[in-house]
Amino acid sequence: MSTSVSSILNGAFGLVRRYPRAVAVWAALYLAVSIGTTLVWMPFQMQILAPASTPERAFQDAAPLFAAFGLFGIFALAIQMVLITAAYRAVLRPGESSFAFLRFGMDEIRQIVLAIVMVVGFYALLILGFVALGFGVGFVATAGTAGAVAGVIIAIPLGIAFTCLCIWLAVRLCLAFPLMVLRRSFAIGEAWQLSRGHFWTLFAAFIVVAVLYFVCALVVSSLTTASYMSALMTSGAYAPGAKGEAVRQAALIRDFTAITPLKVIGWLLSGAIGGIFIGLNGGATATAVRDLTGDEEELVRQFS
Repeated sequence: MSTSVSSILNGAFGLVRRYPRAVAVWAALYLAVSIGTTLVWMPFQMQILAPASTPERAFQDAAPLFAAFGLFGIFALAIQMVLITAAYRAVLRPGESSFAFLRFGMDEIRQIVLAIVMVVGFYALLILGFVALGFGVGFVATAGTAGAVAGVIIAIPLGIAFTCLCIWLAVRLCLAFPLMVLRRSFAIGEAWQLSRGHFWTLFAAFIVVAVLYFVCALVVSSLTTASYMSALMTSGAYAPGAKGEAVRQAALIRDFTAITPLKVIGWLLSGAIGGIFIGLNGGATATAVRDLTGDEEELVRQFS
């Protein structure tokens, strides 16, 4: 079985076209999570930006908020996985279409568990990579100035290689999530086998979706920060000395801690983009699984 970039992208955009109501529901839930994240994060920002005797004191005062934000982060991750699982289901199990394909059962629990495992694994790999790189560069740097220069020269390609390794692992394992919806069980090994020989196809399709998301997010960010940046320019924020610093500090507090019409517009646009790209992301990976497992005819027969 095989797949192609065009097939994956057609499946992704086809999902959004076929199920606009489901995408709207996903966007609404994504918006709710975005607003919740902002509201939970806001007290922490206020604490950090508030005047304090030292920066260390500010972070000590905000320590309990770290725990609250961490718990909410786990909740937000769970909601994200429920939404993306709905997108997988729309492609792989289209007969289960009630309420925008949303469920909360073993499929979703497996998605959440695997997501947490992969996040922890990624950070563990990141820490090990930085530690190994630091020891290697530090050892070379003991040779003096020439060693320090050599260490920097060595660190750059090693850093690039480590980044490429992380991307390669992410692409090779990405099919595990939709495959679990199809198989109704953990399928990491099968996903690894399934993606063999298809790295560049999957990578190219995901890059297209990622670039589209980046462009849309950049446009929204530009629209929602244009007046803020204009206000900074006209209020003396870039004046030298204490006056400019005070204006910038006040602008930061206002921007981070106030709910303004511009921020609400940003939420709405981000929610719409989030819902669409949940469909595109889920549709892309689920279409790849459908193509590579050869289950399309069986799915059509079963749910037609």
